[in-house]
Amino acid sequence: MNENRNNGSLLTGLILGAALGAGITFLFGTSKGKEVREKVRDNYPEFFAQIDEVLDNVKEETNESPKARRFVKAGRKL
Repeated sequence: MNENRNNGSLLTGLILGAALGAGITFLFGTSKGKEVREKVRDNYPEFFAQIDEVLDNVKEETNESPKARRFVKAGRKL
């Protein structure tokens, strides 16, 4: 019974991942996607302002954490 539930969760995850990947490919891989991104950015500026704020907070926290700095530094070497 538990194995069937795990298989269902895996299938759901795969389907959601594929849909998300297709959406990202459309938005960033096509000229039409560029138009959509511009329209979304124009229509929802407060949403993108919040995203920018969150990203700034993540950058600040990363700079303050010695462990995070080590991960970033290690990633740059790759």
